Amino acid sequence: MSRHLSLLVLGVLGACASTGTSTPGVARSTLIGSPTLSGSLPPAPAALEQDGAPKDTTLPFGVGFTTGPSTFLLSTTLDFPLDKRITVGPSLQYGFDDSVKLTAVTAQLKYYFDAIGERDSFSFLPYATAGFGFANIDKEGRGADSGALVNIGAGVRYLTGDHYRIGSEARINYLPDDLGGENSYLSFDVLQVVISF
Repeated sequence: MSRHLSLLVLGVLGACASTGTSTPGVARSTLIGSPTLSGSLPPAPAALEQDGAPKDTTLPFGVGFTTGPSTFLLSTTLDFPLDKRITVGPSLQYGFDDSVKLTAVTAQLKYYFDAIGERDSFSFLPYATAGFGFANIDKEGRGADSGALVNIGAGVRYLTGDHYRIGSEARINYLPDDLGGENSYLSFDVLQVVISF
């Protein structure tokens, strides 16, 4: 009796092992005995910003110089994206030397062009900028002159990964009120470090 019970259990187990669901249009041999690999690929990296304005708010910090008057320049801008090509935001320039202090605050608009270069090699993103605001120039401690400021310029963001994180920028700043004996000055950010958030 125990022999018959053992054969019955083995038969049931064998029948269960060979039972499979049938799929219309698919041969049974492809369902049984064919090894399959399954899994998921890692998500694709975010698309590189190859043209247009950065998609996130950016905060560039720049280091450079000004001419006429000549100073060591520190600058920053907060760029809010308005659409695919345009950002706008406040900008601050602070220049200093032994005898000169220059402060300029403007509302700055940037228009971004298509990126130049290949995705897998060096590429950069050019832009044009314009702004208006006010400036304060103090020469040799004689007292500060304040007045209006209008500027135009151009810049570039260099591709250093998935985002443009460094750049350079130059502006021509016009002073209609002739501050401190100056009616214009050139500001040049030799290096900008750009933070996105």
